[in-house]
Amino acid sequence: MLPTPAASLVAVFTRHLPEGVAPTGPSSDWLEARLQARVSEAAAAWPELELELSLEDFVAFMAERLLPGAPVEQGLEALHVGDLLLAFACSRKEPLALRHFDEQVLARAVRAAERMDPSPAFREELAQQLRQKLFVGDAPRILDYSGRGPLVGWVRAAVIRDALNLRGATRQDEGDDALLDLPSDRADPELDYLRRRHQREFAECFRAALEALDPQDKTLLRLHFADGVGVEQLARHYQVHRATLSRRLGNAREAMVKHTLRLLKERYKLTPDELQSIIRLLRSNLELRISQLFQK
Repeated sequence: MLPTPAASLVAVFTRHLPEGVAPTGPSSDWLEARLQARVSEAAAAWPELELELSLEDFVAFMAERLLPGAPVEQGLEALHVGDLLLAFACSRKEPLALRHFDEQVLARAVRAAERMDPSPAFREELAQQLRQKLFVGDAPRILDYSGRGPLVGWVRAAVIRDALNLRGATRQDEGDDALLDLPSDRADPELDYLRRRHQREFAECFRAALEALDPQDKTLLRLHFADGVGVEQLARHYQVHRATLSRRLGNAREAMVKHTLRLLKERYKLTPDELQSIIRLLRSNLELRISQLFQK
């Protein structure tokens, strides 16, 4: 369990807030109470963990993951503190935390790749590759977890990305092929030909379409598709109705599709039939492709 604090946590918390985040709304007493409550909630999520972790370091870990531009009280309440504590403990290479990650997070996330290759060997290779990326080195990638969405969703996105890369390496495909996320479909050789012929052009225009988005829409897509933050949570964060938030997401996605198609048409003079087929390719697993762009 985390040790009992000897002094106020507010100073630690505010010292590690990202630029653009300031606890101007809540009083120090309120913030101290909420920090204590959120820490207790995190510890309760993993009651069997006997961790020798610094409470101050964990509070700093939480503070660093608040979203700039948001009220601090909303940002603090939005954090998945149980998942953050597990990620924090794993970053410190606590053996029991790493075991819990394997059993309760990684095992669930790896199942998302079964449709690509159901073999146990493929899943184990994926799991081992992800362990290396997340936990090995001076700056392990687990530190990139924002806590603004479920840990298993964040890991699942990484699993799918690595699975596409492994599959692509096996087939000696180009890396940009992952952005189309389409298997070689012998039942539709015309689509498969189009996918291979235009994969680089597609990837280039898709990235350009993302960069052309309004910055707020781009942030919204990143939070939802890369960080796994749900619509309800995003609606609370932006203080809008759920339906309004859903429309914003849908409009941002549609803007990317239209911009990508416009760029393809302008730059590569595709035929109408080719453009119609590209629309079919583009709309297939669009969310995964957006997630992949943010993970690069």
